[in-house]
Amino acid sequence: MVDAQTLANGDVIAASVSYHENDTFLVTKASSWITHFSPNGQVLGTDLAQADTRCIKATTIAKGTNGHPYQLLALTWDSLTLLNRSIGQFQVNALGAIGSSHHHLVQDGTRDFIFFDAALDHDSALFIAGGVNINNFFHTPNMLLLMRLGTDGTELGQRILDTASTLACGLHSVLLDSLMLTSVIGGSIGPWGITKYLRFNENLDYIDGFPGTSVTGNGNPLPPDSILRDSQYMSATPGGSIIITGRIGSLSQAQGLSFVATRLSSTGTQEAVFLPEQETLYDYCSRFQSHDLEPDGSVVTAVVHNFNPYSYAMSFTPSRIHIYQLDTMLNVLCDQVAVDGAEDGSYYMLNRVKATPDGGTLLMGSKMNVNTQSLPQPWIMKIAPWDCQSGIGEHEAESTATVWPNPGSTGFTAFVNGPVVARGTLELYNAQGQLATSTDVLQSSATVNATNLAPGVYLYRITDGQGALRATGRWVKE
Repeated sequence: MVDAQTLANGDVIAASVSYHENDTFLVTKASSWITHFSPNGQVLGTDLAQADTRCIKATTIAKGTNGHPYQLLALTWDSLTLLNRSIGQFQVNALGAIGSSHHHLVQDGTRDFIFFDAALDHDSALFIAGGVNINNFFHTPNMLLLMRLGTDGTELGQRILDTASTLACGLHSVLLDSLMLTSVIGGSIGPWGITKYLRFNENLDYIDGFPGTSVTGNGNPLPPDSILRDSQYMSATPGGSIIITGRIGSLSQAQGLSFVATRLSSTGTQEAVFLPEQETLYDYCSRFQSHDLEPDGSVVTAVVHNFNPYSYAMSFTPSRIHIYQLDTMLNVLCDQVAVDGAEDGSYYMLNRVKATPDGGTLLMGSKMNVNTQSLPQPWIMKIAPWDCQSGIGEHEAESTATVWPNPGSTGFTAFVNGPVVARGTLELYNAQGQLATSTDVLQSSATVNATNLAPGVYLYRITDGQGALRATGRWVKE
């Protein structure tokens, strides 16, 4: 299951993809479906996206015209040759039935092509960012693709930018100050950086941009393992700031992968961050859309614990999905475990987290039985509206801190969630209440050297530059 929209009456229309080969990296055939669900999950109808002999890999359900309020966007290609790559637009009515279609060919000679999402720009046109490889099959996209499509099927512009890089791919875009802000991995356009954020106008001209920096708040584009990447889903706040969710880390056993949400100013300055406790070595976010804004302005997001980084959709062990509601400064309002794969022997993978008009949340992706190792099946779940109450934007509750490793043998690093602590102090007390050590907090981060401390339980206390308490917690030295 790759995307869904909630209708005015509470029904849901959802898009799913069916592959015709076991090895999806070499897949030559794919079909896409729209399914119409009632509010209680009953299937009311299913329709297949068809276009002669072309394969269709659905990506997103976008806004459409009055007669067809939605449209299915998909990557399409010839079923036998893998050539003639295009973006397909399929009109979808309010009942989920698929009507006419348009296909927008990506430059002749394209051998590989990818895109994850589409955003509406100031003309209500669809702005699509992706990546292409012109010369080779199954190679990493090395050029940035930009395209604008009218909701009526008119192609308004297309540009492929040679980035002189072995890796260049646009992930997601959002309307900001009448320009489209696009999250990009790699490439030579704009400032140097592994991850960057670039602005384009309606003619697809590059305007300006800023690099992604370490989520520890030091303002540097290094080290790469501390820079937000993957998914890179963005939302603009009414004040012009940007909320971005993704992950940091590496595949090394020493660090693993962690989910992160960050709030940046329109020029890239970090204003707040949320780094939930890493429960397993590999924690991940939804692949296409890793957060959404609820009707009250709060942020809903989710973490996949025990994610398999080597095969997104399949695993030998169960996963668990934890969802959070945050205020606009990324303080935690409430959280819950949505599904626990250990209970039914399932590996759950997320593709999207979406808010619903009633304040609830839709989770969707795939589910597979780890005991039988059966093929993954489409999966969608509705979470009831949150019952936590707060004043959005100025949440006054005490922030929390993420501490790792815990337990530890030589020390730990603490990171304060919520608004950035430019300068502060971390104090560590032993079980007798005596101050064991203290260290400075800079840009919400502090590292404690506990090599000379005795094993046992310690209490940490973090205050900001004005002496206000920001976080407390327990750390155990082994």
